[in-house]
Amino acid sequence: MTISAINPAARTYIYAGKPAEDEQGASSRPGEPIRVKLPAMAQAAAAQSAQQASASDDEPADPTERLLKQLEKQLQQVMQQIARLKASRIPGEQKAVQLNTLSAEAIQLQQQINSIQQQRLAAMKGAVTA
Repeated sequence: MTISAINPAARTYIYAGKPAEDEQGASSRPGEPIRVKLPAMAQAAAAQSAQQASASDDEPADPTERLLKQLEKQLQQVMQQIARLKASRIPGEQKAVQLNTLSAEAIQLQQQINSIQQQRLAAMKGAVTA
C-alpha cells in the first residue's frame, strides 16, 4: 500500500494494493483511491499551514533584514527584563549588578543594530550613485 497524496484540507488518498474495508464497511478495489477523512488532523494541518504562511509574511526574505528584526526583538526583551528588574523587590546591590549586566547587553544589541543600519545606508547610497 502506498500513499499517493496528502491534502491538508482533510482528504487523504491511499492507493490500496488489495481490497480493504474501512470502519463503515466500505471497500476498495486494488489501485483505486480511498478517501479518508481526518478532521482533527486536517484542522491541525490547516492551522499549521496558516501559521507558517503568517510567519513567512512577517519574516523578511533578506537575511540582513531578518537579522535586524531578531536583534530588535532581543533588545525589546532585554528592555522588558530591565523594567521588570527595576520594579522588583530585589535588594539594591543585587539589583545594581543585574541592571549593569542587562544594560551592557542592551548597549551591545543597540550597537549591532546601529552597525547594520549604517551598512545598509552605505549600501543604499552606493546603489543610488551607481
